[in-house]
Parts: sequence; C-alpha cells; structure tokens
Amino acid sequence: MLPDLRQTRAPEPQVSAPISDRTTAALAGEPVAIGKSRRKYQFGDIPGFVTVHPSAMLRMPDHDEREHAFADFVRDLKSARKLVH
Repeated sequence: MLPDLRQTRAPEPQVSAPISDRTTAALAGEPVAIGKSRRKYQFGDIPGFVTVHPSAMLRMPDHDEREHAFADFVRDLKSARKLVH
C-alpha cells in the first residue's frame, strides 16, 4: 500500500542554486542576467546562489576558457555550499 502523500509536507529548501536563466527568473520573479549576477542571491525567504548551467561550459570552443569557467563554477558551488546551515 502506498502512503497518502496528501498528508506529507515537502521539505523546506535551505538554499536554492538554479542553473538556468529560466529557473532563476522564476524564483526571482524577474529576469536575472546570469553572467552579471553570479553570486549570492535572495529568492524571497530562501537564500540562493546564481551560477551558470554546466552545459554552457561544454559549449565553449576554447580549452583555456572552458578550464577557467569550470574553476569559476566550482568556486560558485563551494560558495553556495557555505549558505547551507
């Protein structure tokens, strides 16, 4: 027998890290320029962190640029992790 999910509460997120312009805009309630806004960001009551989608790095033709972007992405994720209590 399956549990009655109507009585189950969804967990409250501690932090949100959307990785696309659409999800970021949906959470922010307005368009957000990802490239200019890569940082800590407040989505209503939920702290968050804006970063790029990993596939954006894969599409970069220049190897050095891709490596630099990956290092920035890892730094973003480490910064976002610090937001989790």
